[in-house]
Amino acid sequence: MQKQAEPEKIILLELHREFLEIARARKLKFQLANIQLFDSQSKWGEYDHLAKTISISRNLIQKFSWAHVVGVLKHEMAHQWVYENYPSDTQAHGKEFHLACEKLKLQAVYSSSKVELTAENPNFHVVDETNPLIEKVKKLMSLATSANEHEASLAATRVRELYMKYNLEHADLGEKSEVSHLIISTGKKRLSLIEKKIIAMLVEFYFVQVIVVQEFSSKTLTHYQALEVIGLKENALMAEYVYQFLLRATKGYPSTSMKLGLLDGFAQKLKGHSLVKEPNQKALIVRAEAKLEDYVHDYFPRLRSLRSSSRQISSSDYNHGVSQGQKLNLNKPISENNRGPTKRIG
Repeated sequence: MQKQAEPEKIILLELHREFLEIARARKLKFQLANIQLFDSQSKWGEYDHLAKTISISRNLIQKFSWAHVVGVLKHEMAHQWVYENYPSDTQAHGKEFHLACEKLKLQAVYSSSKVELTAENPNFHVVDETNPLIEKVKKLMSLATSANEHEASLAATRVRELYMKYNLEHADLGEKSEVSHLIISTGKKRLSLIEKKIIAMLVEFYFVQVIVVQEFSSKTLTHYQALEVIGLKENALMAEYVYQFLLRATKGYPSTSMKLGLLDGFAQKLKGHSLVKEPNQKALIVRAEAKLEDYVHDYFPRLRSLRSSSRQISSSDYNHGVSQGQKLNLNKPISENNRGPTKRIG
């Protein structure tokens, strides 16, 4: 019993820390709630306004990512906020509850009475097969595995063209509920220079914002750095695929200089394909990117910045990497066997 008590104590301390950080970040006043764990097969969490207690399911903590745990915690905090500010409100998930969800920046998946969670992100190949964009990308990705370098390069370029067209069509971004949040767990306490470089490329070329967040692991009882990819669903999925692809591509090179050169070479190749044809198209993309940045700054009041450490770079290794990067093609989509430990939270 003592062995179980110690991990649960750490988890409860982390839940209390999350509670205080959420309230502080959103500038909302809460009475300090008691937080406890409970056993339930039918509920992820519940709030008892008489005892001022938030209960979180052990089953949730054991089977799902910490991001899901925080989402459920926010849901119960929304109930608490309603009871503290509108004590006569008797609707469990009524107008005031949804107002509380908005104030807490609670994503739609956690704001309904029945919260359905998935342990992993949907596979890139099978997600939303009714979406014409996904279907086209699937076919082009199969072409990108061609031994014909010209055909493979054309396929990778065509994917970028499709995503440019998609983003021009969705330049107004619509309601904030359309924005997806996708977590890429790294299992590391510190990101490498190569990982930071790839993040910068995702933001530059794939219509997403990427925030470095601290992710608590209820299994190891420690914190790791994770990437929160934010954007339209298709863009977030594509960025996840590119991130994993480029990480695998750099593993075959022995030095940091070669790896950086490889990434810069690939970036030069992407820049070489001018996808914006008209000035008004550029204006639409700039406006959409500005709206996404506004959304991110509203969602994250305090942003964590990426710092690049100074490194000695070998010019010969770097130039060799550049030449290899210019030949690099997005040649294999993520499958169940090679994808990283990524969790969908939006």
